[in-house]
Amino acid sequence: VFRCLPLDSIRNLRELQEHVNAQNLSPTDPEKAREELQAIQGILVHFPLHFLCEEYLLPPLKSKERMVPMEVWT
Repeated sequence: VFRCLPLDSIRNLRELQEHVNAQNLSPTDPEKAREELQAIQGILVHFPLHFLCEEYLLPPLKSKERMVPMEVWT
């Protein structure tokens, strides 16, 4: 219903782009979205461990950002 980010199911930039471009449930099927919202009880906090795990997210080798210690990026 809410299409939150980040998600564990999104492991690379292609999957991220597909997720961002996909339609939300409320405009396509408002009745089903209302049903799912009625079923929510409590608070859920996502802590994805594998979001973009297939991507190399460090700065390029010849960039000024690469001169900064690695502890800054992790």
